[in-house]
Amino acid sequence: MSRHLFDPSEHDRLSGSIRPRFHEPGKGSSTLGGSVKFLPDWSSEQNGDIRPGESLSIEYASERLPRCRASRYGQDAWSITAGMRFHPNGQEQNGAVVAASLTVKVPTDATKIELWFKNTDTTGCVAWDSRYGQNYWFDITTGLTSLLDGRRL
Repeated sequence: MSRHLFDPSEHDRLSGSIRPRFHEPGKGSSTLGGSVKFLPDWSSEQNGDIRPGESLSIEYASERLPRCRASRYGQDAWSITAGMRFHPNGQEQNGAVVAASLTVKVPTDATKIELWFKNTDTTGCVAWDSRYGQNYWFDITTGLTSLLDGRRL
C-alpha cells in the first residue's frame, strides 16, 4: 500500500502542480519531531532530532531558486517541490514547499534522509537545488542515547 502526501483531487489544472495537504500541529497520529530549514544564504539548520515514526517539518526559502517564475492569468504558475528518499530502503516522498512548510512522516526503518529541491514553471523552466547533484543528507536518530557519554547505542 502506498501513502501519498497529497490528495490527487487537489491537482491544479492551470499549473499542473499538486497541492499537498499539510498536517496541522497537534492533529493526526504523527508525533511532532524535528525540523530542517533551508535558508536564503544557502545554509541549512536542523532543529531537534529526526526520529523514525515521527514527523519532520521542511522549510525552504524560495529565494534559493529564483529562476523559474512564470505567471498565468495574473497568478503564479511555478512551484518548488522537495524530493526525499529515506535510507536504507529507498522510500520516496515529495511535496510543495513554497507557501508553507512541508510535514512528512519518517518511516520507522529509516536511518538517513536524502533531500533535493526542484523549481518548475509552466514555460518548461527547471532549476535544481541539490548541492550540485550530491543532495542534502541528514542522519535519523535511531538508537538510545547513553546517559553517561552521549554515544548512540
